[in-house]
Amino acid sequence: MSIVAHCHSVSMIGEVPLMGTAPASFVLPATEKAPANATAKATEKAVVLLIEHNPEDTATVAKLLASAGYISHCCRDAQAALDSSRENPPNLIIADANLAGASGLRLCELIKQQPRMADVPLMFLSANQVPDIIRRSHQGGCAYHVRKPFDPQVLLELIDKALWAPRTTTGAVAS
Repeated sequence: MSIVAHCHSVSMIGEVPLMGTAPASFVLPATEKAPANATAKATEKAVVLLIEHNPEDTATVAKLLASAGYISHCCRDAQAALDSSRENPPNLIIADANLAGASGLRLCELIKQQPRMADVPLMFLSANQVPDIIRRSHQGGCAYHVRKPFDPQVLLELIDKALWAPRTTTGAVAS
């Protein structure tokens, strides 16, 4: 299943529980005021590839991204994420470290090997409690590892930093 958020609407393509395989969409409520950290940079409509197998978490993060002015391409599985990154290279990747039947760490390594993807910043958003997950995610080029449940404002601040921080040619965030 693929979900794409554009400002205040989200489109889902693929099999959706209780809805079959027809495309579906719903409208996100408009925000009265932009979040405090939504800078002018956010209005540049950065594209975020969100890779998350949990539909509730996908909807929560996509809504948060849309409220801050980002465009999100949401994928629930490895193949959809690989296809999306080839067809629409993102400005940022946010992935769960554990995907249904796949390793989010390995998937992100594969995505970053694609043309034009080496310098795309990467963040993990995961409930994974494995002791060395943060070390392994940073070794894989991850700028930030955020544990679920997360503070929405902190996540938006880290997204902004990951998107606009200078990077080296290897894709790691410069210090």
